[in-house]
Amino acid sequence: IIDTGDGDDTVAIEASAGESATAVDSSEVSTGDGDDTVAIEASADRSATAVNSSEVSTGDGVDVIEVSSSTSDSESDEGVAKGLVNSTVDAEAEDDALVMEVYGESKAVGMESSTLNVGSSDDIIDIYVEAENEEGVAIGLDNSTISSGDGIDSIYISVYGEGESTALKDSEINAGSGDDDITID
Repeated sequence: IIDTGDGDDTVAIEASAGESATAVDSSEVSTGDGDDTVAIEASADRSATAVNSSEVSTGDGVDVIEVSSSTSDSESDEGVAKGLVNSTVDAEAEDDALVMEVYGESKAVGMESSTLNVGSSDDIIDIYVEAENEEGVAIGLDNSTISSGDGIDSIYISVYGEGESTALKDSEINAGSGDDDITID
């Protein structure tokens, strides 16, 4: 458990390995109220997951959450990268920004069986998912939910797989009332 309490906090978590890496696993990261920055990164040759079976919460405040996961198995091109798996990210109220970048060789998944809540305010959510080998499969959201609440929200999801791409699979985006801009490509 990481609990920084209230205040303007910065939390950076990074896991890197030759074979497999998970940055946050079966854990809780909480920064309380305040203008917080949380950066979570996993990188490995074959398997990388940024957040697995965990909860990340930033409380009220203007928060920035960065999630990145990448694989670089140049020998077999079989790397699998995932952003959020069986996890919840809760940023609550105020103007929040979430940027997720997931780059794998054979498979890349942005959110799998996960939930992102950013509360009622003017929020920005950018998710980039790319599977880079010739038969690569990229999935933006798989059995997952994004809820951005009321306000003027911008949600951008970019999914590219050399072999197959699916932006939303058994998933939903709830943007609430307000002049929202949702782009999926």
